[in-house]
Amino acid sequence: RILREHISDYKPEILFFYDSVFTWFSERQRKELRDDFPFLKFITGLWGDELSGHPSYSKAFANADLVFTSTALYRDMFTTAGIPAHVLGNCFDHFVASVESKPGESRDSHHLTFVGSTGFGCDQHRQRYLNLLAMMQRTDLKAWTHERNLKQRTINARSPASMVKTPMKWIGKRSLNLLSTHQLETMKEHRLMNWKIAKYIDETITIRNGRSIRGEYFLDKQKISELFPDRCRPFLEYASDYFEVLQQSKYVFNTHRDELADGPNIRVFEATGMGSCLITDRGNEMKEFFVPDKELVTYDTVDEAIEKIEYLDCHED
Repeated sequence: RILREHISDYKPEILFFYDSVFTWFSERQRKELRDDFPFLKFITGLWGDELSGHPSYSKAFANADLVFTSTALYRDMFTTAGIPAHVLGNCFDHFVASVESKPGESRDSHHLTFVGSTGFGCDQHRQRYLNLLAMMQRTDLKAWTHERNLKQRTINARSPASMVKTPMKWIGKRSLNLLSTHQLETMKEHRLMNWKIAKYIDETITIRNGRSIRGEYFLDKQKISELFPDRCRPFLEYASDYFEVLQQSKYVFNTHRDELADGPNIRVFEATGMGSCLITDRGNEMKEFFVPDKELVTYDTVDEAIEKIEYLDCHED
């Protein structure tokens, strides 16, 4: 309703959705906007996140004229789904984050820092959690973070309706197991695919790949903030505090989500924009926007990251 009121008042020719807001509106709602506001000529937006709540890109972004993406990998995913896409990438305006150094504080106030989610409890961040855990164990890394609490599974009395649904779910999942992985992936991309069925397909493929399904991976893991309370600080709520930490850090550590299309994330542009030495994974993806090991430092493994930090400490020139 609020969006409709704004469109009615401003009468824009172009409607731009930023990131996750894009998927707040369904294919039907975007079509209704076009039908109800004939002056609206172009629907576009920026996307650089893992798709959630929708079974496929073709369904989530239908009726969009163009999608700007953060990486070439995302662009290819959209193109395959029949959605026009163009690589724009993330960006950072350092004038927005002008931070005055406080007395007694300098670039080396913090040797090595990480600001953001450690990935604990988030299935898209499994490798990030492992990378940060290893860095905390083997370096003096400081982290400003917030870690979610794991959802507690509860056993409730089953209603008659749920007792009917359970065997149907079992039959449905058994049927999916009869299909090949390629067939499942093709089925998931169909425009008529249901989100719940898509989740069952993901679960089937995950089990075949020998990985823990969603919600189970972190059951035997511990929060990094509990393991290293002396080097973990509360999450920074204000942008000015966040940019201040980046500015005062000799090295900023970065690790992306498990999704291959994630990179470079916004932290890459923020840390380099503040003049910090960024240590980040996804070296191949960085080449699209940066010169690796010149404008930023890349690594493939934690061992390599530590080795490069130690080298830089010994060769500060």
